[in-house]
Amino acid sequence: MSLLSTLLLPLLFLGATRISGANDPDKVLFDFAKPNAAQALQPVNDGVMGGVSDGRFKITDRGTMEFFGTLSLENNGGFASVRSHSNLGLKPEDTLLIRLRGDGREHLLNLYVPSLQIAYFYRASILTKAGEWIEVRIPLKDCYATSFGQKLSNANPIDAPKINSIGFMLSDKKAGPFKLKIAWVKVVNGSAVANAEPTSKTFTYRTIPGGTLEMLVHFPPGWKDIDQRPAIVLFFGGGWENGTIKQFEPQADHLARRGLVAARADYRVKSRQGVTPDKCLEDAKSAIRWLRANVSKLGIDPGRIVAAGGSRGGHIAACTALTEGLETEGEDRAISSRPNALVLFNPVMRFDGIPQLMGRIGNDVALGRKLSPTLQVSKATPPTLVLVGTADRLMPQGDDFVRRAKEVRFRGEMFTAADQPHGFFNCPPWQQQTTARMDVFLTSLGYLKESKASQEKP
Repeated sequence: MSLLSTLLLPLLFLGATRISGANDPDKVLFDFAKPNAAQALQPVNDGVMGGVSDGRFKITDRGTMEFFGTLSLENNGGFASVRSHSNLGLKPEDTLLIRLRGDGREHLLNLYVPSLQIAYFYRASILTKAGEWIEVRIPLKDCYATSFGQKLSNANPIDAPKINSIGFMLSDKKAGPFKLKIAWVKVVNGSAVANAEPTSKTFTYRTIPGGTLEMLVHFPPGWKDIDQRPAIVLFFGGGWENGTIKQFEPQADHLARRGLVAARADYRVKSRQGVTPDKCLEDAKSAIRWLRANVSKLGIDPGRIVAAGGSRGGHIAACTALTEGLETEGEDRAISSRPNALVLFNPVMRFDGIPQLMGRIGNDVALGRKLSPTLQVSKATPPTLVLVGTADRLMPQGDDFVRRAKEVRFRGEMFTAADQPHGFFNCPPWQQQTTARMDVFLTSLGYLKESKASQEKP
């Protein structure tokens, strides 16, 4: 086969079956568990140019497509790919949503349209995390034209309805073995237009007897539903008896302006619904699970969700990460209710052994231990920041938690405010100082970009 005919080949369908209509808001393009999927795949490597790279594929017993092999730079080679052919029926406003696990290398998505130009296609970069399943969103409008791997500055935007082939390629000029697994490829229609200023919207995240529980979500400037932003959910304090989502409005607004999707979640309390603290925790877990179940709607990264709260809200935030069980019945347990980081403002960290707290749960010893985050810590505890005043009666609980963090070796940090009582973070100047400290912590995790002030040289 000649080089020209190979590059213009109408490539075979990537083992996918279109299983929903063209106007569906969310559809699956590729299903690698379909019978005979392997017969519909075709690798095209740099052998067409004289190279010796070896790229192969297989369908795993779990119904995923594994693209693997060795990249070589010999003989002016340096790429390996697997490609497909199909009448995809895409629209200009569509976004591809791909679940994949890579090797830490930069792979490429290639989209092909009929063209007389050789080696002409549209491209987007895929940055993988070694050994980690991630979901990548690629708006069609962001794909750029290339020929022989070079970006074409004067090319027209991609003509989405004409896309008739899709492929995955490695050409990062790094010789050696590679592996990329694809679980599925979906299409999301009509991504939202970016906002110039922060906006907020109220969602119902849980239905309870006699009503609903709502979450007020702050969206950052420039937010789009195709984003993959970190998110934070903040739980108000109030002794498990009262309180409202009005608390933490300044902090949520700050974090939204810094780029996070910031939510303030309501939950049941004793004065309104007659519940005990364990039911408050059930709601907090439901809130985190709801965020993960709606990542496409909210434009968030399911692997970067922070739970935060003050006082008793800090307690239930900590318990979402550390307490096993106490999940809401009927929810999909395959979606985790565990956050990836914690920010706790003067939190309760222990019920066990404290009579006034144990009395709230009928002196249930087993439940008291479950509601004691400090007793549940392990190396798997997510990074945690505790902020507490030294005049707060809960200060010893914070000290004990940080001490345990050092013992079991997970990241646990503490910010202390000299001579300040419980709830100090609600009022100036401590509101500003604790928000700034939270900002530093989240920046260190990579959840926020460094602020301009921190980038300035002294």
